[in-house]
Amino acid sequence: MKIICSQESLLHGIQTVQKGISSRIGLPIYNGILFEANEDNKVHLFATDLEIGIDCYIPAQVIKTGSTVIPNRIISELIKKFPEGKIEIE
Repeated sequence: MKIICSQESLLHGIQTVQKGISSRIGLPIYNGILFEANEDNKVHLFATDLEIGIDCYIPAQVIKTGSTVIPNRIISELIKKFPEGKIEIE
């Protein structure tokens, strides 16, 4: 997976879906956010606590499709530290 998107839209997407994450579930996979880069130049973000799931799509230049789960705490803190503008994630 390789994408280029704005820091603002990625941060907004992360803040939207992280509301579906619960710290009560002990499995690490449920403390993460699923990122799916699609051929239609959108990135699908999804998080769940097994009772509810929240997803959103953000615009991005998708250079290589793919998917991964990134721990919420790591990605949200990291993206907040980036300056506004375009960022590349691989």
